This record gives sequence, structure tokens and C-alpha cells, in this order.
Amino acid sequence: GRLAVATSFVRTFAGTSSTDKAAFVDCSDGHVFLCGARPGIRKCSGPGHGLLEWMEAYAQRLAEGYYCVAPISNEIPDAVGINLYPFRSACYAEAVTRTVRIRASTLFVPELSNALGEQKFFFSYCMRMKLLEPLGEGIASCQLVSRHLVFTKGPAGQAEPEVVDGDGVIGKYPVLQASGSEFSYQSCSWMVSGHGTLTGSFRVVPGTRARPLGPAFDV
Repeated sequence: GRLAVATSFVRTFAGTSSTDKAAFVDCSDGHVFLCGARPGIRKCSGPGHGLLEWMEAYAQRLAEGYYCVAPISNEIPDAVGINLYPFRSACYAEAVTRTVRIRASTLFVPELSNALGEQKFFFSYCMRMKLLEPLGEGIASCQLVSRHLVFTKGPAGQAEPEVVDGDGVIGKYPVLQASGSEFSYQSCSWMVSGHGTLTGSFRVVPGTRARPLGPAFDV
């Protein structure tokens, strides 16, 4: 339906760094709305204390470490912000192999779900990679070679797994340094229900792909 409020009473109070999503409040009645990549405006709360409830939930997640401060861009590591991919809950997992740490988070994107009238649930995921300390024998770096991801897009036993094997990630082969920052990338997928899993591994090689200093291994 149409949003019938006086614009002078509407105030933006939150948004993404890329400005593709914003949250704002109708100061006349307390309704909170979300405007995102999908055309239209979605009401997120009823009248009354919508903004207060939003801020309380947001502050609680910050205090509990559900959200954390992280670089906004790999190219500008000093530019940091609050990362909305969870660092806790069932939507977060991490693994460490030979001092290489991979952290994975998933995030439901309601404004893109069912965007074409189909019963589909849109999810985004973030992968973070870091070499925590040298691999040993003076090897202070490693490089990503390939990825192996398995998506189960539905309840267990009711959906065929979708396997994605490929070189690097998003066209990149990041080199991880023991004294360097964490590399991260984001991608997305859809599911036919609100249930599913994402598992897999990443293959890295000590040194670099051009000059390997040992056999590749999976994390």
C-alpha cells in the first residue's frame, strides 16, 4: 500500500555504508520502515515504540558480540564499521587448520525474498580469512587456491545439495600474511524454504600459487 505520512515527520536513523538500505521512523506515530534494494517500503513495526524497540534490540546485539566492528572494504582496511553479519548464533561458524582461520556468517535478506513472486528465500553469506600466525619453518604467508561449497536449499533429506567448485573467490586469490589483516568477501544464494545449510572448505597453499613453499591443504 501507499505510505501516507507527512515527509516532514520522517527521519532516517540507520543505513548501510553503500546506501542501498535505510531505516527510518515516522515521528508522528513511531512506525519504523525499511527501504532496500527491492522496490517499495516495508513496515517493520507497529505504532508506539518502534524506534525504541529497534534501538534496544540493536544495542543488545552489540553488547553480546552478535555484531562486531570490522573493515568495510578489503581495499581500505582502516575504514571500519559495524558488520551486520553475525559473529555469534547458529548462523556463524569458524574453523582453524594450521593457523589459517575461516569464519563464515549467513544473513537472511527479507527485502529480496519473493521479489519475483516466487516462493524463494534470499540469503547472503560472508567469508572471512586470516593467517593467525606463521605456518612454521619461516613461512609467513599463504594464498587461496580454490573453494568447495555445498548448499542444501531446503530441509534435510528434501533437497538435492548444490555443489560449487571454483578457483579463488569472486575472481580473487587473496594472499594472507601472518601480520596482515583479515580478508573477507560476500556472496549470496536463495533457498526454497527458510531452512538450509552451507558447508565446505577452502584450499590454500603455503607461500603463493606461483612459488609454493609446501603442499596445499584444506580449511
